[in-house]
Amino acid sequence: MSANYEGLKLASALGVEPEALRRVLVQSSASNWSLQTRADEKPVPWAEKDMTIVLKEADLAHVSLPLCGVVKEVIKGFKIERGLPLLGI
Repeated sequence: MSANYEGLKLASALGVEPEALRRVLVQSSASNWSLQTRADEKPVPWAEKDMTIVLKEADLAHVSLPLCGVVKEVIKGFKIERGLPLLGI
């Protein structure tokens, strides 16, 4: 979902219609559940919640998971742009 979001955002900045790109990507090896189900149009509260849980468990296990932190921040940005509530706010 994070890669989809960033890829479509870059496409838009480069003048590529994001919906046209999404349709092409769904038909390619880049296809994934998030693109197919239009998860970007849903509130996705689970995404931020799940990454928060994973990061808490990683802290307890003394394991560094930097990509989970990045994914959490991308999801947070996604929600901020769409005016969706953030976890715990």
